[in-house]
Amino acid sequence: MIKKRFEAVSNPRGHFEIWDNKNDQPVIHRDRPLSFESEKPAARIAAFLNETAAIDRAEAGGKAESQQETAEAARNDGKK
Repeated sequence: MIKKRFEAVSNPRGHFEIWDNKNDQPVIHRDRPLSFESEKPAARIAAFLNETAAIDRAEAGGKAESQQETAEAARNDGKK
């Protein structure tokens, strides 16, 4: 099973922090861990961050494909 990048995890105080699995550390906002008193809002924020990360990856992939297509077109122009 593939882990999502961000997830809500409980801490020893009974709060829920947003954990960044990619960087193996809590998400920091304004120099403090992003923490919530209950799981529901933490899970919502984690889901939002996962959606945002997926969009960023898709856009980055599209840019890479576009750059590759431009490079291929330039090579093909040079062969003519």
